[in-house]
Amino acid sequence: MSDPVNRKGAAGTSAVAPESAPEGAGDAFRGAVEGAKASGSEAASRADAIKALSTEVQAGRMDAATAVDQLVQRVLSEGAAASLPPEHRARLEEVLRSQLAHDPALLALQKNLG
Repeated sequence: MSDPVNRKGAAGTSAVAPESAPEGAGDAFRGAVEGAKASGSEAASRADAIKALSTEVQAGRMDAATAVDQLVQRVLSEGAAASLPPEHRARLEEVLRSQLAHDPALLALQKNLG
């Protein structure tokens, strides 16, 4: 009986023969890896920005409300939010600010920031 899945056998044969791999599969994989690297560096950049704001608050050069406002503005100006139509971005800002004003966990984080 043949093995239609081409599992790795005792001789160590490859699961997929190179000639049967879809054309461009290597390019797609490399593109996905590069995208993940870029995403990781963007996340590091965001973390650095948050740390910088926290440092400013701890040093007394900025109050917590100003730091939170800057974070909200950053969220609205980057990523998917930046491409929203103005009326949707305004609604998103309204929801974010409402959550910041009423969510107990977010209020506690803001209190700890200051």
